[in-house]
Amino acid sequence: MEVKVKERQSLLDIALQTSGGMAAAWGLAAINDTSLTAVLSDDLPLRTAPVEHPYTVNRYHVEKIYPATALSREEETALTQEGIHFMGIEIDFIVS
Repeated sequence: MEVKVKERQSLLDIALQTSGGMAAAWGLAAINDTSLTAVLSDDLPLRTAPVEHPYTVNRYHVEKIYPATALSREEETALTQEGIHFMGIEIDFIVS
C-alpha cells in the first residue's frame, strides 16, 4: 500500500498514521530507501509498513487525523534567532 506525504509530515508521522506505532518508522525508512530523519517533500508517495496497531490506524483513518510534527519555515527561522549571540545584556539576558 502507498500513502502520499502531507505538509510537515516526517517518517515518524507516517509510521503512526499507517502502522499505528512509531516503531514502524525504521521499516518505512528501509522500504523506501531513505533515512529516518529525511525531510520529506509534499505529495511524495511512500510504501507503507505492516500495520502494528489496527485500532489506532482505524481511528486515524475515521477521524481523518494526519500527524504533522515537522517545524514550519517560520518556526525554523525563529529558532535560528535565539541563543547567546542574539541576546542583549539587560534586555533578554538579565544579569543579577
